[in-house]
Amino acid sequence: MTNMIQKRKHPRVSTDLNSEVKPARRTMFEARVLNFSEGGAFIETGERLYPGSELILCLTLTIKGKKKRCMVEGRVAWANHDRKKGSLGCGVAFHHVSKTMVQNFRTFVAECEGEGIDAFGRAEPPK
Repeated sequence: MTNMIQKRKHPRVSTDLNSEVKPARRTMFEARVLNFSEGGAFIETGERLYPGSELILCLTLTIKGKKKRCMVEGRVAWANHDRKKGSLGCGVAFHHVSKTMVQNFRTFVAECEGEGIDAFGRAEPPK
């Protein structure tokens, strides 16, 4: 677990966001984003995606109280197809992200972390 934490370049928040995934040369399908950062996300899906696969992730983030539809290109960094090892899905590394989109992602993560609000929009209990 320590190695995984050390590899992270950006703060990451737990989420439960509906999304759509459009892999290259495949039909779009629905997925759930279970964690998110400006550099990538974990998407839970029953569809098999493999490391190196290119995709577009479409999701709606609440940023400064407003819903923003975001589309970002990504590449599957790793995948889990074995339910015994955790949620079925894959880690996606974002690429070709505009400066505006990076700022939106940073704001979303900061709002989730800094204001005691989880990424589902619920108040977190005080620690």
